[in-house]
Amino acid sequence: LWVNNSVTPVAGDGTSCTQAGFTSVQAAVNAAEAHAKATIAICPGTYAEQVQITGRANLTIRAAKPNVGATLALPASPVASTTPCDTAPGTGSYQPDQDGFAVCGTHKTTVTVIGITFDEAWPAGTCNDSLYGILVGGGDTLKLQNSAIVAGGAVPINGCQGGIGIQIGMAWTTPNEAGHASVSNTSISGYQKNGVTVDGNGSTATFFQDTVSGAGPTTQTAQNGIQVSNGAYAKIQRSTITGNECNNPTCGLNALTDYQAAGVLFYGAAKGSVITDSTVSKNDIGMYYAASQATLPASPDVSATFSKFILNRDEGVLFDQGRASLSDDNINRSNVGIMFVQYKGQLYGDHATVTRVRINNNSVAAIQVLSDQASSGDLPGAATFTRCAIFGAILGNASNYKLTFK
Repeated sequence: LWVNNSVTPVAGDGTSCTQAGFTSVQAAVNAAEAHAKATIAICPGTYAEQVQITGRANLTIRAAKPNVGATLALPASPVASTTPCDTAPGTGSYQPDQDGFAVCGTHKTTVTVIGITFDEAWPAGTCNDSLYGILVGGGDTLKLQNSAIVAGGAVPINGCQGGIGIQIGMAWTTPNEAGHASVSNTSISGYQKNGVTVDGNGSTATFFQDTVSGAGPTTQTAQNGIQVSNGAYAKIQRSTITGNECNNPTCGLNALTDYQAAGVLFYGAAKGSVITDSTVSKNDIGMYYAASQATLPASPDVSATFSKFILNRDEGVLFDQGRASLSDDNINRSNVGIMFVQYKGQLYGDHATVTRVRINNNSVAAIQVLSDQASSGDLPGAATFTRCAIFGAILGNASNYKLTFK
């Protein structure tokens, strides 16, 4: 099915960019429902429309001419989206969802997107909790390849806490709307709050050779590159996450009292979630980890392997409550290489394993345990370092947090 908004459409599905059957992507998506499988070829140009894929057809949506721009952009006045995810019970607690491109039905559809640019820029000053450049849910799967997201939220960004480049799954619906995605060779930038959020039990995502770039130092908000939360699983491989730095007055160096932006944020992520062979640089925190289950995990549920956490200005890696592991990583040129925090209100302490990790050239400390030193409620924790190369100070102010070096 051929789409070109700069020619007069021909009857049928079309045969080429000069003989296209559709002038909008949504019209081609609707027509594809007559087939079990279909390919939509988008000809060069900009298509200002919100696209919703809710049917049973397995689709491939691709640029008709590789390396020649095919761009999906928001219309001047975006409207509330109406997929089953956008209207599910629980969404009513927030402002109505607005999606640039939504994949959510009831048929376990797979949509493959190749070579498309998504310019999902809401008008300046828009303040909405629920702005998604791309939304995936309802058990559906998105395979995003060789593409680019250049905006996902208000442009320019503001201090509101909405604006996600790609939202995969939704934990706040009843039941949660699990989504699945594989993202490869794709760049994600221009987002307002998060580059990617993978959220909710059953949601899964893989990232391979992707680049996620925040706005750099900004006074507007604390951005996050990739967030994996509330029971979702993700594998991040051979990717680069950079440029998430908060200069708002509420942000700062103190991990206990100040907000900080994170390159990768694991909060209640499913067991087995991992970042590997990746570079995380020029964020406030390179990687943040906290478990959320009721009891301390019996074994590490999140890991970072063979990755570089460099030039993250506050902490290279920050461990909150839970049990996670690092192995064969390089952590350098931050304020603190590895930070362990302890404070009243944690469900349990942190218990980390660090193996064959090199920690050097960090300005304040290679390792620091930072406690609020509450009179009661600070839970014991422990971290074991095995065959690590550690250069720099080791600091701590917690009496019941144990560091072991082998």
